[in-house]
Order: sequence, then C-alpha cells, then structure tokens
Amino acid sequence: MPVTCGHKDKDGYYCIWGTHGAHYHYTKGDKESMARARAKAGRQGRAIQVNKKISNQCFDSELLKSIQSSLDKASDILKRINNNV
Repeated sequence: MPVTCGHKDKDGYYCIWGTHGAHYHYTKGDKESMARARAKAGRQGRAIQVNKKISNQCFDSELLKSIQSSLDKASDILKRINNNV
C-alpha cells in the first residue's frame, strides 16, 4: 500500500500508509514537515510488511513441523504393519 498525504482531520493535514494506519501530521505548505510525515508513514508501512512476513514464516514453520510429525507417525504405522505381515 502506498503512503498518501493531503488528508485532513481535526488536528490538521497528515500522511498515512494504507487506509487504517496512524496519522502523521505536517504543516500544510511546509515541504520538510511533509517529508518527515511521509517518511514516518513509510517506516510504519515497512514495519507492517516485515511483521507480516515474519508471521507467515512462523506459521509456515509450525505447519511444516505438524506435517513432519504426521508423516513420522504414518511411517511408524507402516513399519509395524510390514513387520506383522
């Protein structure tokens, strides 16, 4: 999601990452103030994206452990079946 600026609320103009992020206020007409607000919103967006990637990797890791455990159990069952034949 991109950073957008030019929105206005009761506290003034702000930049935001996406649609539900924090509002980073700036002074209208002040390019440096707007650049700082844009940079802060961008950092928030990057942090959110990194967090999602980490969460997905953790989920994938847990899923892989669960699958491996199930495969190990199935392998043990097959060994017992083959030993009894």
